[in-house]
Amino acid sequence: MNRLKLGVILTVGALMASVGLAAAPAHAASPTPFSISAGSDFGHTKGGITWYNRSVGVQGEVCNGGGTTTAAWFYFYTNRTGSGTPHSYQSRTAPDGACRSFNWTEEGPVGGILSVHVYLCAPECGVPQLLKRP
Repeated sequence: MNRLKLGVILTVGALMASVGLAAAPAHAASPTPFSISAGSDFGHTKGGITWYNRSVGVQGEVCNGGGTTTAAWFYFYTNRTGSGTPHSYQSRTAPDGACRSFNWTEEGPVGGILSVHVYLCAPECGVPQLLKRP
């Protein structure tokens, strides 16, 4: 009888542990930061990418230094190298001398978004910052 009780307790414990792991959210504890500046005359963008199961959360701001419109572009990839055709892309802009905040979730396909290229265009686009899923 003691072996039976022990077997039941161990089985129930294993089931509870596996259910607890399956119910845990699949994302990083803190966002992966990004920050790109084109100088005080042209503006900057900064913020963070939060990695979820398939999608990513994008939050931050883009600021214009007083010149032409400044834009932050985000390209979302299903590979970790950020190469090839992106799954999707989005931009956020700031008009003359202003800052604009952003916060959205970019939905991903099965397998998820694995990397994001962030560009700052003020007015020319510079070298992107590549962010990878941890």
